[in-house]
Amino acid sequence: MKRNLLIVLVAGGLAAAAFGVTRALSGTGPAPPAAMQPAPGTAPTLHARTVVDGKEWRIKTYENAAGQLCLFQGASGEGEGGTCLDRSSIFSAGPVRAYYGSSQNPGNTTTWDRAWVFGLAYPRVAKLELVLTNCVAVPLQADAAGVFQHVLPAALLHAGVLPVTLVARDATGAILSSQSVKLDPVLPTTQAGNCS
Repeated sequence: MKRNLLIVLVAGGLAAAAFGVTRALSGTGPAPPAAMQPAPGTAPTLHARTVVDGKEWRIKTYENAAGQLCLFQGASGEGEGGTCLDRSSIFSAGPVRAYYGSSQNPGNTTTWDRAWVFGLAYPRVAKLELVLTNCVAVPLQADAAGVFQHVLPAALLHAGVLPVTLVARDATGAILSSQSVKLDPVLPTTQAGNCS
């Protein structure tokens, strides 16, 4: 049985206008509003494909009719959520535009079953790290368009390990930005202390 999920996007830094949409990636669900559709003659570009817990996660980008950059993230058979951004203000709050979210399977109220971080990095960002509650720093790779994504496997989440901070560094290793990743509601985590 196919199940659609509402994917909630939360912008790091400034509160951004984001739009969550439920739809099966197979195209059987409702399409996004016209303002969030690709401009005529524009085909979406796929980025950051990864398979986690047997599901393919991917990001797609395209330009809409208003000239905005649209960024949608989702998993096969699950759902998709996204936003369209004015190109002139994508990095107005800093060198990384990050979105994150999580979801649970029906009946599970004690742990997350899925958690993800994705977004866009400005070209001067040479290194991205996602720091977890167990103090492990997971390196993230932005592609040539600046798109990045990381999905945490259920086994890690069920062990109480969650994403906590997204750190961007320049080529010298200097920190350009550090953003908190806060999943809501807060569930029990494995916290090894202050990760410096």
